[in-house]
Amino acid sequence: MAVPLPEKKKKRRVHKDPVSPWLAIAILAVFSLAIAVYLLANHERDAMPGRVIGGIPSASVFLENGAGGQEGVPDLLSFLSQDDFKNYLDAGRRAYAGGSFEAEKTAMESVAAEAEKTKTAGKTSAPADKIIDALDAQKFFSLGLKSGSAAGDIIESNADRIYFSPQNQFYWPASAIATRPAGETKIFDVGNPAQTAQVGTIPQDGNFLILDGALAVFLNNSLAVYDVSSGDPASEIWRGRVNKGSQIIGSKSLGDKFYLTVKTEIDLANPCPIKPLAIADKMVMVDCSAILHPEPVIFADSVYTIFEINPRSGQISRDISFAGNADNFALSISDGAVLAAWPQAGDHIAFFTEFLSAKCKGLLPNYILQRVSALPGCGISLAAKEFELRGLLSGWFSTLDDSEQARISGEIVDRLGDYLRDNSQDFEQTGIVKIDLKTFSVAAQTEVAGRLAGNGFIGESLSGLRVLTVSGTAAAQKMNWFVSGKIDLNENEKTQNNAYLLDGQLRRIASARSLDLPSGICAARFTDDNVYARTCRLGDPFYILGFNAQAIGLRGRISLPDDSSYFCPLAGDNLLAISPNGRKTKLALFDAVLSARTEKIGEYNLNDYWVDFEANRLAFAHDAQSKLVFLPSARGGHVVSYKNGEIAFKKTLGDITASRAFFKDGNLYLAGDDGIEVFGGEDFAKLGSVKF
Repeated sequence: MAVPLPEKKKKRRVHKDPVSPWLAIAILAVFSLAIAVYLLANHERDAMPGRVIGGIPSASVFLENGAGGQEGVPDLLSFLSQDDFKNYLDAGRRAYAGGSFEAEKTAMESVAAEAEKTKTAGKTSAPADKIIDALDAQKFFSLGLKSGSAAGDIIESNADRIYFSPQNQFYWPASAIATRPAGETKIFDVGNPAQTAQVGTIPQDGNFLILDGALAVFLNNSLAVYDVSSGDPASEIWRGRVNKGSQIIGSKSLGDKFYLTVKTEIDLANPCPIKPLAIADKMVMVDCSAILHPEPVIFADSVYTIFEINPRSGQISRDISFAGNADNFALSISDGAVLAAWPQAGDHIAFFTEFLSAKCKGLLPNYILQRVSALPGCGISLAAKEFELRGLLSGWFSTLDDSEQARISGEIVDRLGDYLRDNSQDFEQTGIVKIDLKTFSVAAQTEVAGRLAGNGFIGESLSGLRVLTVSGTAAAQKMNWFVSGKIDLNENEKTQNNAYLLDGQLRRIASARSLDLPSGICAARFTDDNVYARTCRLGDPFYILGFNAQAIGLRGRISLPDDSSYFCPLAGDNLLAISPNGRKTKLALFDAVLSARTEKIGEYNLNDYWVDFEANRLAFAHDAQSKLVFLPSARGGHVVSYKNGEIAFKKTLGDITASRAFFKDGNLYLAGDDGIEVFGGEDFAKLGSVKF
């Protein structure tokens, strides 16, 4: 049966119909209004403080009045979308990580690291090396500090309880972590030291943090919180985990709040939102708009998130996130604020061209200087400008003989060192932001010249925030590469050290540029009154730096017996150095009442093999009130006094190999894989013990 075709509708030829004059006027009016609104919005946007959307639904955080700190300080903004985040990452990678210099330097560092690993046992470095690894330098300054990782330690104590996770069940090789049996945390009653006894267990081992009536236990990527307020046994309150690509890097308990810091690797294909954490199997998501980033761009590969958590319920009340670089992003939580710091590079092409034009006339041909001076204004990428600058310099440089190349490259680097003393701010800076924990908003922001050395040298004190930076090494390396094509990984002779004292709003109280040190600081130890620093050059002394509004800078020097000396500030302006001395361990006591005239006032050779101390130095303990220290040995250890400015041996004690030790109410506690021992009284007699 035939089906009739549907009747075709005639198309209206709008494009051929005449346009109504009134319709045209209306369209023009709407278009003009849209343009006016756009211009007004962009005008207001420059004048308004940046807006940050928090990680909580319907929560908004605004920069407080004056939060920008100093005029000209880079902004701290939030990402508008995933595409905005991707563009930022691409710009940072192109500017600071994707150039030829960075690629060559990374390859050289990789080769050097591999060569260090494959050194034949027994061979020593060439005398010209004379450099100590920065991690070792900081290790020698860590004696007496809180042991373990940033997320707690394997032992904690409160009024009458000790929580301990023995090392033999905790430290497993990475290859066996997935199949390791579950360990346990042992709970001890130490209300009466003579009757110390194990009173319970928690079915999870790891690092601890004591919260408000609760105990957080961290192990690998898991977190469990137990109620320890109502006696034994402890009951689990809630459990969480960090997801793949994330790790817990810090934790802190403040009042009735628990702050957890998580670092998440950025997925370039899907940088946000991120899902760093899950609590009670409920995924925690951080939106793109909740992640702050410095502007202009930096090279970012990680997101750092601080969560404010109710320890009794696991409920996240607030969070704040920063995009940063895993190698040089510093983050700390104090009683009332979060401090974050990151390297903020300037336009290094403009910096180098200005340096060459100002300081290298007569050393370089005029045509080179003229072409170089035009580079910053070229409408090409930073990487392209870098390629052009190197081509200009290396092309001319290759026409010289070897001796002339050495002379001119050395002269340029020397002149650069002088130039940096007054202009290092233009090459690299450190951005610092302060987040108020009461409001989770940006309270202040600033920048200082140079970059944080090591893991970030920022310390708070009653006088203000103390900051140590170094500058010059990166500029000297890159300038030498521009000229000669060579990279010197150990180039730190041109490094300048800078010190800053900032107030609570990050305003500069005092500063000192180019401290009188022979090379760059690579380790530091902050105390209430001083900062002790060392360089990574073997043979250099330790330096005492002072920070106050009247005088900031170098106060004194300490020559220690050995480059491998461990260093610990003690009570009463005393300093202790512990170092190897043949098959003995040497202790040296210094008086630092007058920093400019620090003197060695005591010395003692302990008849114990140095390697024993090196192996379990985390069991070192210090009692500032009684002026006693405990030095661990292969079994037990030694109690030494430094009263009245004299080192006096007190007693050798203990039967276990201590992995941790601490003084509490005048008693000494040793904890190890074999058990717990308690010593007390004038003669440190054994008061009690528990065998595992």
